[in-house]
Amino acid sequence: MYELNAEIKSMYCIKCGAEYPVGDYFRGCPQCLEKDENASLSFRYNGAAYKSTMGKGMQRYGNLLPYRDFPTLGEGNTPVIRLHKLAQYAGVKEVYVKNEFQNPTGSHKDRMSPLIIARALAMGKEAIVAASSGNAGISLAAYAAYSGLDCKIISPRKTNPAYKTAIEATGAELIVLDEQADTVQGRWSYMGKMAEGSGWYPATNYSMPPVGSCSFGVQGYKTIAYEIFDEFGRSLPDYIVIPVSRGDLLWGIYEGFMELQKFGYIHDIPKLICVEPFERVSKVLAGEDYRKNFPGDYSLTGSIGGTTVTYQAYAAVKGSGGFAVAVPQGKVVEDIRQMARLGLYLEASSSVVCSALLEAAGKRIPDKHSVFLLIATSGGFKNDPEILC
Repeated sequence: MYELNAEIKSMYCIKCGAEYPVGDYFRGCPQCLEKDENASLSFRYNGAAYKSTMGKGMQRYGNLLPYRDFPTLGEGNTPVIRLHKLAQYAGVKEVYVKNEFQNPTGSHKDRMSPLIIARALAMGKEAIVAASSGNAGISLAAYAAYSGLDCKIISPRKTNPAYKTAIEATGAELIVLDEQADTVQGRWSYMGKMAEGSGWYPATNYSMPPVGSCSFGVQGYKTIAYEIFDEFGRSLPDYIVIPVSRGDLLWGIYEGFMELQKFGYIHDIPKLICVEPFERVSKVLAGEDYRKNFPGDYSLTGSIGGTTVTYQAYAAVKGSGGFAVAVPQGKVVEDIRQMARLGLYLEASSSVVCSALLEAAGKRIPDKHSVFLLIATSGGFKNDPEILC
């Protein structure tokens, strides 16, 4: 049985600041929910040491995670690589990339899954359920299989065959709804019924407006910030470029840096650049309501798709002093090829950090002495081969 970190002080709403006892708030902050202003909950800790000498990979950072111990397949401790040629091409001082595709199932989602599984097991659940178009489903299915949990993944009808094969190989059930119900809202509604009616532990969001994935799991993304600090010390990159769907990864990295700042390890937080397939967060930053629907094309980049924005995505970009860059689908194939020519074959949704970097360096950032770090979220072997034909 996995036990909660005794250093947890409380949970809190990232929007209104209301504090709550530790629990499962699948629809986010109850007070904000009553006002239809859905927002995620996070954790406050009593401890101040972000790292211990115990454990490996992500487990080194158990001091500031909801569970110090959790099922592991060797996630974390991903390498940071210098991309000198890309820095020259972009006209900036340095460019680095953090290779999250070197996690066990090939994506950053492996930092979220262990803590979700630990929570489900601690709550006595025998199964988990998630709505996923790919990487989260693969990761959760693998960690559930490792831990002896049943797993159901609700996926779109047009799920990439590579994802489908990887999910079903673990013994997880891939659920595809009928054509009429096969929408984001339809999948979320179905998942909500399973979570609230059947007792399955929900790993991802099913609320509208969305609040992001399971709060326990999102905490795992803080470890990326901790590892970046371990790599660079106080000479942190000026900008971190992050592919974004609903902001789980973005918020986790931001909160990790906030904690490092709070505890005196760093002075300033790197500015976070949110990469999206069309303007969503960009519009919210410009003053539009984050609860709106923002239609757009994400046909080649499903992993960062969707037409909704979470408060956590907006808060992380604004709080860090960063900004959002929309990379249209017409640039995706060239981004894949550009990164591959540098030795990094990335999933389409991950490769767009290349165009975002060039856009930022060329139009948004006058200081050519800036240092950038790109988050490469997933490897290219999950790409549909036809998009490169």
